[in-house]
Amino acid sequence: MTADQIMIRLKEHGFSSYKVGGFVRDYLLGHKNSDIDIATSATAEEMLQLFDDMKVKKAGQRFGVLIIDGIEVATFRGEQYLIQGKPQVFPVKTFEEDASRRDFTINAMAMDLDGNLLDPFHGVEDLKEKRIRAVGIADTRFEEDPIRIVRGIGLAARLGFEIEEETWLAMKRCTGMLQHIPPERIGKEMQKMCQSACLSTGLHLMEQVGLVSVILPLLEHLPNTEQNPKYHHLNAWMHTLAVIQYIEKLSPLVRTDDLIWAAMFHDAGKGLPGIRAYHLRSQQPSDHGHDEKSVEIAEETLTHWAIHKNTKQRVLLLIRYHMSMPKALTAEELLRFLRFLCQDWAQIDTFRRFLDQLFWLKMADLHGKDPKNIHQDQELLSEMWRRMRVLLHRIPLYREQTSIRAEDFEEEGEELGIRLRYELRQIQEALLQKEDWEDVFLQRKEV
Repeated sequence: MTADQIMIRLKEHGFSSYKVGGFVRDYLLGHKNSDIDIATSATAEEMLQLFDDMKVKKAGQRFGVLIIDGIEVATFRGEQYLIQGKPQVFPVKTFEEDASRRDFTINAMAMDLDGNLLDPFHGVEDLKEKRIRAVGIADTRFEEDPIRIVRGIGLAARLGFEIEEETWLAMKRCTGMLQHIPPERIGKEMQKMCQSACLSTGLHLMEQVGLVSVILPLLEHLPNTEQNPKYHHLNAWMHTLAVIQYIEKLSPLVRTDDLIWAAMFHDAGKGLPGIRAYHLRSQQPSDHGHDEKSVEIAEETLTHWAIHKNTKQRVLLLIRYHMSMPKALTAEELLRFLRFLCQDWAQIDTFRRFLDQLFWLKMADLHGKDPKNIHQDQELLSEMWRRMRVLLHRIPLYREQTSIRAEDFEEEGEELGIRLRYELRQIQEALLQKEDWEDVFLQRKEV
């Protein structure tokens, strides 16, 4: 059943209904959005009777919210906040009343079956002016639910809109209230920015509004963390934003959430006690060991944000190895490096994907450094990875890529594992000695 069919049935039985919220906003902007929400004058009980022939999920019946054939349909409702972020819901009779409890004007519009708009808070005007403006009194909206501050920043970042002055000032006044919001709600809004490839802009706005110390306390030192000018022209915070932005501009086929999260946290450990040191002669800063400290910070933050554990593990490995490099361009050193990296991956396909992602994180990291230094470094990085891909095509890293079978050996337990690794190493060494690898690399380059 489509959204229009649901609305037609509601209308036939005397109920008003509208498409609302983000769908209407994106429709007017010409953006694709298949996620349609409907608001109606029908109560949940009335809808259950009206759609008893359909698949209906009681997602929030006490709030008047049902999922009908995969589409969210909610009763017009008002909200009263006795506890921040936890509304007490009560039914109202019109969409205009319903809209008054929504967060921003561009989310407080509705569209009927014929495409007619209801716009009680002038959201269309704000869309035309590319403006994020709170519904009603901005302070009240943020006091009701402080997560709206992060949501508003995410909207501004994704749409490229400005935040209206009074809404911006209210955000600044209310930032401290986010300390009481469950971290997984913050994580949900951060993930939206990550998935929309607008996290760099969002983080920049967060710093301006004073949010970094509240929702990213483990990164709040970065804006004040200078780096060695021999290699960097930006402080650690601006470098981080530059690295994220580089990745966000990559093709969607290359860009992943893993990469963006890794870019966000890859230098999080810089400048901290026990990591920051200064060269005796030059007195310039260095941060040996910041990669492992960054892993700790990323793990703690992503865990609090309830980011999926598989995503988190991939992110942590990217951060852990973002400083690792082969010692030379020889086949022997490149194979040694591949053996070192692949120990965290059980299959060649997942390892290949990781290796590609690590390349792009490193490339982005170089892009965020002093422009005078990066061109030669990027060429070297590209050549290293090109040669490693040649090796991966010709030399097996995993036993499953060979004819080695555990049942062919008499050893058991730990001894069998040692024997299998030895057999694989023998195949690798034989193939390594078989070729003139400089010639192979050259041929591959010419192709």
